[in-house]
Amino acid sequence: MADSTADDNKHLKFKVFVRLRPVSNDPGTSPAGVCSVEHRIITLKDPSKDHQSEFVFDGVFKADASQESVFDTVGKPLVHHAVQPQDHCVPDSVPGAEGAVPCTVA
Repeated sequence: MADSTADDNKHLKFKVFVRLRPVSNDPGTSPAGVCSVEHRIITLKDPSKDHQSEFVFDGVFKADASQESVFDTVGKPLVHHAVQPQDHCVPDSVPGAEGAVPCTVA
């Protein structure tokens, strides 16, 4: 039997981006070196526990990234996808319809 979850998930695609905030010079903030970035991987180091954690994202924007570069990478593809004509199955609202959901191709 085929794995229906794998088939269902191949059409779902979420991208996760993160933007680092600027390092603060205020006393009591995190010391430099607790966060390192390599391409899509952020490594956070906890010097008090001698432990580090890695997080992988689809994209990482450094603190000096411009709003324009963030929008070009993240926003434009979303807007483009939203305004593209697509074939969708839009559920019809049918009171009392139980089980099957009739739909209209939009």
